[in-house]
Amino acid sequence: LQEKFATLSALKIQYQAEFLQSRQDLELLYSSDGHAFRRKVQIRLAEKLLTQTNNILEKINGRYYVRQANSEQGLALEIEDTFQQNTRRLPKTLSGGESFVISLALALGLSELASNGQSIESLFLDEGFGNLDADTLYTVVSTLENLHYEGKKVGIISHVEGVRKRIKTQIELTKKPNGLSELKAIA
Repeated sequence: LQEKFATLSALKIQYQAEFLQSRQDLELLYSSDGHAFRRKVQIRLAEKLLTQTNNILEKINGRYYVRQANSEQGLALEIEDTFQQNTRRLPKTLSGGESFVISLALALGLSELASNGQSIESLFLDEGFGNLDADTLYTVVSTLENLHYEGKKVGIISHVEGVRKRIKTQIELTKKPNGLSELKAIA
């Protein structure tokens, strides 16, 4: 009987906490302008996006993590660099290759978040590969190949030879002298 009472007491405390949280959310929602509630929702979505993004960054190289900046600038982001003693940097200080990797992870994280449990089967990437060093290029293309093995179709638009060598199925676009272009499938 005491066990049952203890269990019920614990449940009561849990439900009271959930009720208070829901009540606070409703008060925010029905406040005069709803700004505080929208801000709370944005923060929760940003946290989910950053979790997805950082999971992807961990797979790519484990070096970078996207964090919310500690500022009054709303949902500003910083990039934590584990190779530089966890130094946090603003996105505008990233090199082209670093920006590409972070942007790719954000795009993939956003596609996961936007899918809302549904499968997003295709993704197209247009350039940016030329900014990557050989090791990062290899890792990024491997990550994209893994997406293919997970059932996603990844279209890559690139002139970078290192990418072209790794992608088996290609469509080559060749400009003809008359100004028209010709498509050729390469398998």
